[in-house]
Amino acid sequence: MRSRISGRRYAHVLGVARAGARLAALHGASSSAARVAGVVHDIAREWTPDALLEYAKRHDLVTTPTERAMPVLLHAPVAADVARREFGIEEEEILSAIAAHTVARRGMSVLDKCVFVADAVEPSRTFADRPALWQLAQRDLERAFFSCVKSSILYLLGRGVPIASQTVEVYNDMVLRYGQAS
Repeated sequence: MRSRISGRRYAHVLGVARAGARLAALHGASSSAARVAGVVHDIAREWTPDALLEYAKRHDLVTTPTERAMPVLLHAPVAADVARREFGIEEEEILSAIAAHTVARRGMSVLDKCVFVADAVEPSRTFADRPALWQLAQRDLERAFFSCVKSSILYLLGRGVPIASQTVEVYNDMVLRYGQAS
């Protein structure tokens, strides 16, 4: 991995691997699976939009209109495919966690949520609420996941870019289940 991504990205994936493994241990998922998913999850994050679109087309990955408009979103499903094809990772739970780490989706497993949350709150992230969100994630993964989804939506709204329909569906489901996120 170190030779395929920048030093900054490498520090991030190691942070996600460590945070994901910690959350998995606390919440009943496989720490080793979280560690592997964390290390590999951003293998395609630094690819150009054209490279992501070309890879998806060449390997028959299904893409959504939002992904075609914002190809950076493809880095998650592309990373899962690269993990399978190039690294020989066959465990569906790991591939699922890699594929779901960016936009979320309904029915995510505990491992999926651990990696999603770890990606948002690992130590190299510097937003103001990061420490509190990390503390929450260790106590209540569901609430932390909900807060991360809400934070992601607010960030995207602030930038004026499309929001993946899967993310909106997850947010709506959680609002109906829990009320507003903190």
